[in-house]
Amino acid sequence: MRGKRYCDRLFEIEGKLADLSADERFLKHLELAKPVLDDYLLWLMSFDNLGESLFSKAVQYSLNHWKQLNNYLLDGKLELSNNRTERSVKMWVIFFLPSC
Repeated sequence: MRGKRYCDRLFEIEGKLADLSADERFLKHLELAKPVLDDYLLWLMSFDNLGESLFSKAVQYSLNHWKQLNNYLLDGKLELSNNRTERSVKMWVIFFLPSC
């Protein structure tokens, strides 16, 4: 549950920044989200030899994709989730994608 709380907190922050300009969002990401990510990384790194459990795989997945997870901190135009982008292209994909 603790890992989920980190994710929930990041999405909560992201929701509050939605109406800001890219420059403002960039600064707020660094101020508000980066400390949450830093704490999350410390928590992930606190686990040692978890074996082959699903939890272990989840921890390893986060660590393996750490750089990609943090990329949204580099530019205020980026968001934590790509849901908005996926929704914006969905109609075009459905319309233009030939049926299989």
